[in-house]
Amino acid sequence: MSTILFWVAAFILSIILLSMIPGLDLLLKPTIKILFDLLVVVGGGLANYAIWFLKRLIRAHKVLFTHLTLSAETIDPAYRLEKNSDKYD
Repeated sequence: MSTILFWVAAFILSIILLSMIPGLDLLLKPTIKILFDLLVVVGGGLANYAIWFLKRLIRAHKVLFTHLTLSAETIDPAYRLEKNSDKYD
């Protein structure tokens, strides 16, 4: 993780240093704008995945609570049918 942070910091520092050179400023401003637009798009996608993950987590806990509180006959009708069919064998 520290390696990633190091390279991100080095990239930001190099962008700042290159923007001080007069001719490169015209090239770096659109590049910086594109990078920030990309960051917004990726951040929006990550927010969608975070919402999806939270919904899955809540549903998993709801199913777990249901299985802990209800009997097998209530949850699974096939279990009841199988139990009744064993009675007639």
